[in-house]
Amino acid sequence: MSTVAERFWQGYADRKVPYQKCAECGNVQSYPRPICHGCGSKKLDWHEAKPEGTVSGATTVYRAPSKEFESLVPYRLLLVDLKEGFRIMSHAEDDVDVGDKVTIDFKEIGGKIFPYGRKRA
Repeated sequence: MSTVAERFWQGYADRKVPYQKCAECGNVQSYPRPICHGCGSKKLDWHEAKPEGTVSGATTVYRAPSKEFESLVPYRLLLVDLKEGFRIMSHAEDDVDVGDKVTIDFKEIGGKIFPYGRKRA
């Protein structure tokens, strides 16, 4: 795993939502990369997003992509738009749907820590 990916996954392990911001063009990105996907610059700074967003997409997974996820099937996956200007994928309870406001918590699945969206009141 690359150093960039390791830093990203360590952020999740620390229960934070890490992202990169380009010092050249101001572009924000997550999943991280060694270069800005907006302008190609290598001048990227790490930041921590506020763990709140709005669900822009949701689906229920009925077929596990790997053995680590088999015990979860069926499970809910979300696309969550964060205020910082990027989108992340998140697990969630079955009642979370498009348009809902969520807080991003974290949950261990298959030995890794993943974002877990919880509906805000």
